[in-house]
Amino acid sequence: MTCQKSVAKTNRSPYAPPALVNVAVLAAIRHPLTYSLPESLEVRVGQRLLVPLGARRVFGIALGTAPPPPPGIQVREVLRVIDPEPLLSPELLTLGLWIAEYYLAPPGEVFRAMLPLRSETRKVRLAELTEAGRQKLEEMAGDLLEETRQSAEVSLFRYVNKHPGVTIESLRRKFDRLSPELVSRAIKDRLLVLSQAERLRGREKVYSVRLTGPLESATSHLSPVARRIVETLERLGEANDHRGLLKITRASFAHLEKLRQQGLVEFTDAAQVATQPGPRSEPPAMTALQAHATDVLTECVRRREFNVVLLHGITASGKTEVYLRVIERALESGRTALMLVPEIALTPAMHQQFLSRFGNTMAVLHSGLGANERHDAWWRLRRGEARVVLGTRSAVFAPLENLGVIIVDEEHESSYKQEETPRYHGRDVAIVRAQLAKALIVLGSATPSLESYANAQKGKYHLLTLGERVGGRPLASVEIVDMREEFRQTHTQVPISRRLREEVEAQLRSGKQTMFLLNRRGYSWFLLCRSCGQTERCVNCSISLTYHRHEKRLICHYCGYRAAVPSRCRACGSEYLYYVGEGTEKLEQKLAEMFPQAQVARLDRDAARRPGQYLKILSDFKEGKIDILVGTQLIAKGHDFPKVTLVGIVSADTSLALPDFRAAERTFQLLTQAAGRAGRGETPGRVLVQTFYPEHYAIRLAAGQDFARFFTKEMQFRRLMHYPPTAALANVIVQDKKLDEAARIAKEVGDFFEKIGDLARGIKILGPGPAPLARIEGLYRIQFLLKAASRARLNAVLRRLADECGQIGIPAHSLMIDMDPVSLM
Repeated sequence: MTCQKSVAKTNRSPYAPPALVNVAVLAAIRHPLTYSLPESLEVRVGQRLLVPLGARRVFGIALGTAPPPPPGIQVREVLRVIDPEPLLSPELLTLGLWIAEYYLAPPGEVFRAMLPLRSETRKVRLAELTEAGRQKLEEMAGDLLEETRQSAEVSLFRYVNKHPGVTIESLRRKFDRLSPELVSRAIKDRLLVLSQAERLRGREKVYSVRLTGPLESATSHLSPVARRIVETLERLGEANDHRGLLKITRASFAHLEKLRQQGLVEFTDAAQVATQPGPRSEPPAMTALQAHATDVLTECVRRREFNVVLLHGITASGKTEVYLRVIERALESGRTALMLVPEIALTPAMHQQFLSRFGNTMAVLHSGLGANERHDAWWRLRRGEARVVLGTRSAVFAPLENLGVIIVDEEHESSYKQEETPRYHGRDVAIVRAQLAKALIVLGSATPSLESYANAQKGKYHLLTLGERVGGRPLASVEIVDMREEFRQTHTQVPISRRLREEVEAQLRSGKQTMFLLNRRGYSWFLLCRSCGQTERCVNCSISLTYHRHEKRLICHYCGYRAAVPSRCRACGSEYLYYVGEGTEKLEQKLAEMFPQAQVARLDRDAARRPGQYLKILSDFKEGKIDILVGTQLIAKGHDFPKVTLVGIVSADTSLALPDFRAAERTFQLLTQAAGRAGRGETPGRVLVQTFYPEHYAIRLAAGQDFARFFTKEMQFRRLMHYPPTAALANVIVQDKKLDEAARIAKEVGDFFEKIGDLARGIKILGPGPAPLARIEGLYRIQFLLKAASRARLNAVLRRLADECGQIGIPAHSLMIDMDPVSLM
């Protein structure tokens, strides 16, 4: 670990003024606070501290020595140092402060995001007998009646007397099953007294659970709960985390243990399974282009200099193998490696490849892990036990020393942008971290973001191209189906055209697999009354509710609000309700009806939410147990299914209707990525794109998989309208539960922009106006858009705005500043 600068020494003179330290408190405060250090404490930069804040005690990060405060300002003392050594290296500390400044986030909120650590202690309530309780125990234990001497109450009192410091939770678990409310009555009658204490947190063991059989003769004798566990394991396969299995089956660990004793299931320590390397296979032979890219990247690692390389490789060109080889070279040179993927759902497939190459020298970090798992993985990295990290956006903060290479796969994905404070972009933060570490960073994509490709064109990034598929396989042929013409000829609105249906029938006859992409989950888009035209809307957001048939609920995809499906219109009482549009649930149903001989499955966020279901569906599809897979964008990225020779894209132009300047770019990327799933085996692939807007350049050029022409065309629009990457952009949202208050604050913000004069020169300010989604989660939203030629000037204006709002008392939660937004919704 790199040595850290000491803030204060314990041997300072008793006559010297107390040492002062700047602390980034883990709260929504934009500037560090100054605290004094007691003589007994020595603090180093990067250590966690416990400090007073108002009436609370909060954690903070020591940033360095502070200057004396103005006269008359009283400085409070640091309460204690939490960790024996700094948790943040100078590199990560610098990175955090850069994020706070560039994205205008409170530094404490940034450091909170960088340290996904659970507390080492937990608060517990301890029980002990009162004097009255001891007297009661003595009386009852000496009673003449055996029934009294053997009662549950006596057992409770004896247990507490014999086990001083027992927790109230363990007492309830042990005695409430014997006599409900026994513990509560003892507390109410003042026979037991409770006290608060802190205990070291133990490591909760997590088990993988799988069936071992035989089940045929055993299931008839099982309890309903045990039968639910067995049926769930039969349906989902192995459960990687027993806690999720118990939750969905409404069971306890005792039920699992009983099944294990009966020989029906077996447990494996999930932590050992997670770090156990898979079978080591020989790395595949590389194409000439792969070998060239690997050699160039290896040389960049060897030079130990900061370098950004954009690896533009068409789908199935073998980018992953290049990544793995470069990581191997970095490890061989004594350095560490970090690989980012855009979605948690993509980590399991990539995890297996990494395990087979790197074994237990790797760790996985993402927000989907439990608190214990994240904590353990973070400390393995911090101690140097793991040297390779695979993770999503937040893994960019992994505590790796001597970083040699960072890889950002699918760098164009919008999920690298955090949509809550701190609103950082994982790709851009990774570039800054690589710069601080003097490391190589590789940005990989078949459809690079316009920002990255523009930087490569200007020479800021080095461009490497993989322009052919592995094995010389051709790109899938793409056919556009005009759904306007389909409607003219059939006079029906169906999700599947006649042409696509013919192709699927041919697929089934030949035993090949098909994928359908529809980037809308749920059953129907919304519920419409045909009498009065009203739709069922969310009570918190200005959006219609989506119908989910499986859950029999109308659900808001923004705030999670759920409502029962009405039998009549709530506005006019009419019974003529109509389900508009189709989502993945409805498409799955329609395909099952059209092709009853086929096995049809669905993969979207709803399906992936169930423990083990995501991996089981992917595994079954890869093994050929599923003929047709329906899904959202989850199936369009990073998967390799050699038996898929047809991809059908339903409603390809849905995203083009969104009021967002990136709509065409997102449409092009999604269609190109989805088309790339076809023809990855020996048989050439075909793609059918259904659209009501076949003339749009995003759809035409995606059909031709012509990124260069799309880049040229889209950049003309961006230059004309002054959108990134030709200009810097910021989105300022004023929000409040009351519309009048939101409007008042928006006026204050508008007045600020008018009075700053020369500082705003060269900045175009649009607004105020209602945001495209004018209300989300109960907050009314008013939007300002700022475009500037100078990113530094734009940042300076936004910092002044944040400071001004703080001075005039505008709450921090009422002003949302998003630098470099990826969505304007």
